[in-house]
Amino acid sequence: MTDFKVGDHVFGTTMRGAATEQLIFSTKERGLFHRPDFLEDDVASTLAVAGHTAAVALRKAHVTAGDTLLVGEAAGGVGIFTVQLAQILGAKVIGTASDTTADFLQDLGIEQISYGPGLADRLKNKEITAAIDLFSHETLKAALELGVKADKMSTVIMYPEPPAGIPTATGGEALPSDMEMILNAISNHQLTVPIAAKYSIDDYLEAINLQMNRHAHGKIVLYF
Repeated sequence: MTDFKVGDHVFGTTMRGAATEQLIFSTKERGLFHRPDFLEDDVASTLAVAGHTAAVALRKAHVTAGDTLLVGEAAGGVGIFTVQLAQILGAKVIGTASDTTADFLQDLGIEQISYGPGLADRLKNKEITAAIDLFSHETLKAALELGVKADKMSTVIMYPEPPAGIPTATGGEALPSDMEMILNAISNHQLTVPIAAKYSIDDYLEAINLQMNRHAHGKIVLYF
């Protein structure tokens, strides 16, 4: 997009870093978008990386209506987009998370299941047909054990390498239509973006620590 002018309200990402007060952004890059009036700034700030990553992961796992999708780390920053976009596609979603997160996921229409040893056994009667891994390869290994094919899985975890044939997904691979889909879903009240916490950019380390503790339900936003 190049139809930008001074004073436009925009959002997006350079995919080259974060937590900065100022940056130079070429309008020839694909990661800049006009912010629609219905979109609040804090929500807009979460969309380009997490939303795009979720869209790419779903596409690479070939998730369609009728699938029963297993999402690892379903309540995390990318997970909240993945599970809701999957439902819009018509999939049933089961998400791994701690038991204390069950109510949060239930509010999003997601069935929670505990992560950790024995995951495949706990899923034996769920008829899983697709899987997306957003934290570790535990989700992929369980899905393989249950007979899910590699071309119905994807992961955002690149190291160590995922099992053979399972593609990786990054937000940098997003298509122009992905953001359009995300914005339409928000506008139509099909997609909500829970904000777990907001921090001043001066409190950057506190935000990072909260994220690393893996107990934040939704997105963490920095402002200045």
